[in-house]
Amino acid sequence: MKVVYLMGLVIFYFSSCARNKSNCTYNNLSNKVIAKDTIISYDLENISSEGAEALVQYKNRKIVNSSITIYGGMGQSKITYKFLDAYIHVEEKDFIYNTAIENINSEKDMKLQKEISYVIDLQGTPQSKVDSERIDIFKEFKEIIPFKLY
Repeated sequence: MKVVYLMGLVIFYFSSCARNKSNCTYNNLSNKVIAKDTIISYDLENISSEGAEALVQYKNRKIVNSSITIYGGMGQSKITYKFLDAYIHVEEKDFIYNTAIENINSEKDMKLQKEISYVIDLQGTPQSKVDSERIDIFKEFKEIIPFKLY
C-alpha cells in the first residue's frame, strides 16, 4: 500500500512540475527536479494503535508546516506545527466522537473537547508554562520527518 501511495506522489510531483515550470527548480549537476513547494504525507507509527499521520509542507526544501492527526477509538487529536526560525508554534485540538467511529465523515461528527497552543524550540522544549496533558510527540515526529529535503 505504501509503495502504491509513494508511486502516486512521484507521478503527481513530476506532472505538477511539467505543467507549471515556475514551481520547480532544476539542478543542472544531476538533472533532478525539485519542487519549490512540496507536501508529503507520512505515517507516524507507534503513536496510536488506530494510527497517526502527518501532512508536511515544505517551501524551498525546508519544513514550514505540519498537520498531524492522531486517531483513537473514542476521538482524535489534531496537532499543527508552524515552523519559525528558532521556534515552533504548536496548536492542539482534542475531539471526541459523537457517533460510532465508522460513521465519522467530518468534524461535524465530533465535539471539540480541548484546545491549547504554545511554543517549543527546535528540540521540543516548551518556551513557557504549558498544559501538563499536552500531546508531546515532537521527539517521535523529529525522528521520522526530515526538516529539510535534499
